[in-house]
Amino acid sequence: MKTTNQIPSVWAGVGAKRKRGLRVLPKREAFFVHVTSRAVGQAFLFGDSEKRVFLRKMRAWAVFSGIEVVTHCLMDNHFHLLLWVPKVEEMEHASIVEKLQGWA
Repeated sequence: MKTTNQIPSVWAGVGAKRKRGLRVLPKREAFFVHVTSRAVGQAFLFGDSEKRVFLRKMRAWAVFSGIEVVTHCLMDNHFHLLLWVPKVEEMEHASIVEKLQGWA
């Protein structure tokens, strides 16, 4: 186990094309995470209207989940997100139902 800035993490597993291992972050503490995804075959999927929909859904998801989008970069065939994932918050069933009803 390695420790970076007092946040423990574990590097586990290495894929055939991957130069680094997968980083497994703590499940109960807050942390930053970099998320990226690319279209299959590097196809250009995001035009102007698709980018607007993606950003609208990304922002709505962030509000619902409590995860903060620190910054993002959305290109025609892939995106990057830098997220702040807060510490796990315990919720009662009624609070979850109320939040889901507000989501709809």
